Amino acid sequence: MSSIRKQIHKDYIERARAYHQKKRALRKLKLKAALRDPDEFYLKRIKTKKFGVFYKLKRRANKYLKDDLKYILLKKV
Repeated sequence: MSSIRKQIHKDYIERARAYHQKKRALRKLKLKAALRDPDEFYLKRIKTKKFGVFYKLKRRANKYLKDDLKYILLKKV
């Protein structure tokens, strides 16, 4: 019976350590977000669009120009 109890305790310790490690990581991320300057410029702001609270990457409608497509098709042959 004692070996089962040790195994259960060992499993509990591993899960508790993982839980506390995740909690510390989240605490650090929250602190980093709180200290971030909202007016600071980020290059990703150019490439994203705000939808309510969240940001999503803008889609490129015409990634390639007509000349680029002709060149790509020419090279494939």
